[in-house]
Amino acid sequence: MRVFVTWAHRGELWSETQALIWQQTVERFAGLLDAEDGIDVTLDLWHEHDPALDWTRWGPRQIDLSDYVLIAINEPWAERWTGTNRPDVGPGAVAEADALKGLFFTNQQDFQKKVRIILLPGVGQRDIPKDLWRSKRATVVTLSKAGITSVIDELRNQSRPRPSTTSPDTNSTAPGSALLLPEDLLLFRFRDLPHPAIRNHLETLSANPDRYVWWGWWKKFEENPQLELWKAFRDLTEQHGGRVALFDSGSPTGEVRRASVSDVLVPRTNEFDDPHPFTPDSDEWQFIPEYYRSSAPNDSISCAWLCLTSIEDRPFRFYGRYEFVSADTALSGVIIREPSQLKEQDQSLWHVRRTGR
Repeated sequence: MRVFVTWAHRGELWSETQALIWQQTVERFAGLLDAEDGIDVTLDLWHEHDPALDWTRWGPRQIDLSDYVLIAINEPWAERWTGTNRPDVGPGAVAEADALKGLFFTNQQDFQKKVRIILLPGVGQRDIPKDLWRSKRATVVTLSKAGITSVIDELRNQSRPRPSTTSPDTNSTAPGSALLLPEDLLLFRFRDLPHPAIRNHLETLSANPDRYVWWGWWKKFEENPQLELWKAFRDLTEQHGGRVALFDSGSPTGEVRRASVSDVLVPRTNEFDDPHPFTPDSDEWQFIPEYYRSSAPNDSISCAWLCLTSIEDRPFRFYGRYEFVSADTALSGVIIREPSQLKEQDQSLWHVRRTGR
């Protein structure tokens, strides 16, 4: 579940102290919510050091991408919504408010499903603009895990029921799916040599009227193919939709992007359980980036395939938030804090899970 928090950084007459307290309040709330399983929060403060961002476009883009938009309401944000703020103040929040108004005028039902008003400590209902009173809201009494329960309940009641993480009933759960929780990720290693992989996949996806692109898994020669993990991920994707993470081992910061998966072609093996390269059916080749598109099935070097329906155009906060899930006791439960922990391993696929922090 992707959640975007929109907020106004300060009021026109606020002191620096007031602005800092409000910033800490919003960031504390976003961090608590982000720590919950299955909830991925986007907040501008976590991207403020990216010099390439155009904040007037970034916020509206996050509104489009997110399942829910939470308005951390207060008087300054209400002024951005009503247009009563000074014209030289808060362009980012104004752009986000305008994008939400556009959603409202385009489809009121979608607006009501997507938008929630959040009343953080120190904020009262008097700060809600009159034309937002019909929107659903949740009150945060204290900035603690217990204090945000109303927000979590509101979000989860509107999404599909969360699957049980207890031992599954083999009569109702697909074989192998117990290996993976719905919030888990498969992490794939790639490197832009000589072609920019993410850009090529995004271009192919955008050109496809059905909005998908194939991503091939280039297994290292000595690497464990993890066949049971692949089967479990295929089963999970069929039931709930799958998500993967793409690790750019050649970037200076070890960038990681998430992608959504609608179909999985698991490794195909010979009589010795060794995977061999193959391709999707030939009518799908046009939806594989040209730089590694095969002219015949035997030309492929990919041992499994993912059908990606979206790829994040920017990296997300991965390090310090995920840990290894592995049969290797030296790795199991180890938090991934820096790219070197991945680069030093001679493999291209990992099973990772959100930490319990």
